[in-house]
Amino acid sequence: MSLDATTVMPPLSLLPPLPGSRGRGRPPVPPAASRSAAAPTVTPPAAPAAETAAPVKDAPTAAEPADVPDAGLPDLRSLATVTRLPVAPLMATPETPEVPELDDVLIPSTASAEPVAPFPALAPSLKRTPAPKAAVVPKRTSAPVAPADVRGRLESLGLPVQLLGPAFVDDVEHRGIYAALTRALALGLPQAPELPTGAGEVLFVVGPGVETLRAARTLAATLRLDPDRVQWATRGDLASLAPQSSRMTTIDAAIERRADAVAAGTVTIVAVDAPMRTDAYWMAQMLAVWTPVAVWAVVEATRKPEDLEPWIDGLPQVDALIVQDTDLSADPAAVLRRLTAPVGLVDGVRATPHRWASLLCERLEGTQA
Repeated sequence: MSLDATTVMPPLSLLPPLPGSRGRGRPPVPPAASRSAAAPTVTPPAAPAAETAAPVKDAPTAAEPADVPDAGLPDLRSLATVTRLPVAPLMATPETPEVPELDDVLIPSTASAEPVAPFPALAPSLKRTPAPKAAVVPKRTSAPVAPADVRGRLESLGLPVQLLGPAFVDDVEHRGIYAALTRALALGLPQAPELPTGAGEVLFVVGPGVETLRAARTLAATLRLDPDRVQWATRGDLASLAPQSSRMTTIDAAIERRADAVAAGTVTIVAVDAPMRTDAYWMAQMLAVWTPVAVWAVVEATRKPEDLEPWIDGLPQVDALIVQDTDLSADPAAVLRRLTAPVGLVDGVRATPHRWASLLCERLEGTQA
């Protein structure tokens, strides 16, 4: 057959031949031979007896790595290198006028067999020095007050010297200013009356202007009463400060409000507008209609006691004082100098000896700063 002739091969079958079909159908594909069978087995020649005792290399120690790298990993010995990092010279400062340059630092590879030289020691002028500590400014403290000077300072705050007593200076030396002042005021101040709290009772808060209504409402809030139910008795232009149901501008309105207060189950607070030039007739009519249990007068700490004394003496009844705005006065205790009525409230707080002592000691601290 020539090389350019075309030969048609019979079709092959991929299925095994059936048992009863000999010589019929398509011939099967011959099975492929395995690699183990295909590869010839080569037996190496036996080594001579003289060469069997080959020299055995010493096992690598822990300090020396093995010569044969792991399979699949690159040889790290070929990656060993030495890198030189230049170090920029430091800037000269007044503390270090001349700064020498540092040598380049050698960073050898970890696989290098040469020992690593230690880093050169820094020059003494380049050693880190701790930052200078900031100057500690001592806290400004006032000089301690001598016990003999405490009496004079309290007198400048308006406190009457006769309330302190002869043993006050000795008490300051042994107990301190606050304890000695509290003890002296507890013995010298007149005791303020208690606020009425019974059902149907009436408390009058008398004073000039809007400050009186504000003080009465604050007192009502202290007694857990509704501030809007405070009765406002005035015949001036300030009548609109209270709602119509709590406003009294005539005697008939006062009689009607009084009938309602008798049936109430709580105490009734009535704020009476009584200016410094008060109408004695109006005040007398209110007292006759309401018959209050107590009358407390509102005074400003910024007013001089000499000006308040004639006004208080002109009122038909005064049982206690309500002192306000003590923080605006240079002598907040001046109301104790000439007014004989006891002080019931100081800035909305019960005027106890502890309260007066706290107020005066705070002022003493303020004058020393």
